[in-house]
Amino acid sequence: MNQKGFVNIIILIVVIVAIAGIGGYVALNRQSPSPGPAPTPTPTPNPIQNPSPTPTPTPTPKPKTEPTTSFTLPPITSKDSICILPYGNETNITDPNHPLVVESKQVVLGFGISEDYFNKHFKFLCAVADQPSHRQVRWQYTIGEFTTIIYDEIGFSGSTNIHGINNDLYGLTEIQKVISKTEAGQFMQSCIGDFKEARVGFVFPNGFDRRTSHAKPYLTASSVKEERGLDISWDVGNVNLQTGECIKGSGGVIHAPL
Repeated sequence: MNQKGFVNIIILIVVIVAIAGIGGYVALNRQSPSPGPAPTPTPTPNPIQNPSPTPTPTPTPKPKTEPTTSFTLPPITSKDSICILPYGNETNITDPNHPLVVESKQVVLGFGISEDYFNKHFKFLCAVADQPSHRQVRWQYTIGEFTTIIYDEIGFSGSTNIHGINNDLYGLTEIQKVISKTEAGQFMQSCIGDFKEARVGFVFPNGFDRRTSHAKPYLTASSVKEERGLDISWDVGNVNLQTGECIKGSGGVIHAPL
């Protein structure tokens, strides 16, 4: 082999080695890609303690006030104050066995009222009988929170005594239960608004008829007078103390002078 052939072989070997090195480098890069930028570590937050729950404020209860429907009935201070007589020469009869008193009681029992009920709810106060033109028996009747005075005016029809309570309490039944005073005031307020001059008495709501009538206990009052234009008017309310039903009527009108 001459010198020129030997050089060519050396050059060929060098080229082959170079090509093999380049191929290996490329293969290595394909298998192991260069790493990207390192991820930024997420900071671990410091643990936060749960705050103590804020207590819910308790509302301060409003002080209880008297209802606007409260009212005052005419006071019954004593037996003596009820039995003040109009005539100076008359005397009070305080004996419950006096004939007029016994007779007055019998009128009430005649409506079907039992002796027990009468003794529980009726109280004899006094009577007068000095003058034929002025004879009267006075009773106090109480049911629930209500008390009223019953005046039995006694007249004549020939030789027979005519008792006013035979009309005033006609058909009275043994009433056992009534509404409270507060409830009565509320019903009255709803019926006629602000009111005054409240009093308790017996009413025949459907008119007086001896075939069907029964005396019922009612709270009666007048509304506060209102000015309507130049006139002043007011209403009257009657609240049934057994049912709370109210009957409203006109109390009157005061016309302004022309």
